[in-house]
Amino acid sequence: MPIIPQLQPIIRKSAARKGTGVLLLVMLVILGFKLLIVELVIPKTATLTTPPRWRMMPLRQHRDILLDYFGNPAKSQERTDEWFGGRKGKIHQLRVYYSADSIAVAYAIRYRYSNFLFAKEYVLDSNGIK
Repeated sequence: MPIIPQLQPIIRKSAARKGTGVLLLVMLVILGFKLLIVELVIPKTATLTTPPRWRMMPLRQHRDILLDYFGNPAKSQERTDEWFGGRKGKIHQLRVYYSADSIAVAYAIRYRYSNFLFAKEYVLDSNGIK
């Protein structure tokens, strides 16, 4: 059945619109999966893979007690200590803040996820003495 020559450009435009719509739908689905993984799955699994000792943070304790409990810090400054755990691209970080008397007053557990597509840092837990 021959197509009327005047309808051929209209048919081509319609097919192009369908292809664009399908491509847009595929891109939206991929974006949705990425957001689901980045905003929900990674933080939930990071919380589960936090080193067990870090889950029970002994605040109001002297710095020496924390050093016995956690071991030597990777970084140490005058009023903060930092410990790191995990493997490349999936790093947990525990930072403890001390008062002038070397008493632990606050802490923060962070998780840094990075791969060849993106990198993001999450705060998994933090608390302090009020």
